[in-house]
Amino acid sequence: MFYLLDETCRVLLMEAELGLPAWDTKPWTRVRVDAGVPVAAAVRRDELIWVPSPGDMARRFPATALSAPYPVALAAAPIRADARVHGSWALMWPESHPAGLSLGELAAINRTSERFGRLLANAGAEGRPLRALGQPRTLTAPPAITPDAQWGPAALDCLNRFTDGIAAIDIQGHLTFCNPAAAHLFGLHGPPAWGYRLWDRVPWLHDPAFAHCYRAAVIGQQPTSCLAAPPGGRLLKIRLHPAPSGISLHITPAQAGEHRQEEYAAGGRRSTAIERLP
Repeated sequence: MFYLLDETCRVLLMEAELGLPAWDTKPWTRVRVDAGVPVAAAVRRDELIWVPSPGDMARRFPATALSAPYPVALAAAPIRADARVHGSWALMWPESHPAGLSLGELAAINRTSERFGRLLANAGAEGRPLRALGQPRTLTAPPAITPDAQWGPAALDCLNRFTDGIAAIDIQGHLTFCNPAAAHLFGLHGPPAWGYRLWDRVPWLHDPAFAHCYRAAVIGQQPTSCLAAPPGGRLLKIRLHPAPSGISLHITPAQAGEHRQEEYAAGGRRSTAIERLP
């Protein structure tokens, strides 16, 4: 997440983000500098803010912990140019990150902050200063592997052989792949659902349990799982395996003894608010 100060220097406006759904960042597009939020604290103190765990977030930034109760570690760094702070940016890691930042990570954060600062300073010197607009761009992570012409069909054949449901969605929730078993379990019939958000084509996934696990997977970048109840059918177990480019879903019938009260077991603590999908 990348923020710049507005003209009043009292509000941080998000200008770009990577790895989060655009619709899920709306509450964070405007942050008051005096707010109890890590990106604001980095600007006020003009220093790196490191929050190594959800427990530390709850102690130091309770409002942030309440609104985003997910298992992450977070670093927020100021962006300096022309001898003053112009904004801040933040990185997130899974909760499994060590309690301290490594020397390599600190060097990378400082180097990136300096590059941001030089970009702002150079733009100002050239008479085209970068101004905060508050209309964040959602950046997309490049794929980890570029398949060749032979690899793609072989991978498709492999996935279609599974009797378990295998599906994929991008960070925004749009369905990008669905094998026949997953289509059957989701109740998808007719034309392909590519380009639609999964829960728009599978309305029973408009559910607080799935919303929580989806957000926990995207934000925490760790596997999560939940139980879902199709109308008139047996419970399904949905396992979410995230990466910066999207989420792979593994869908199977729930085993005997698995119940809906387990649906929040993975991916962080239960939110005090009812979580919903757009």
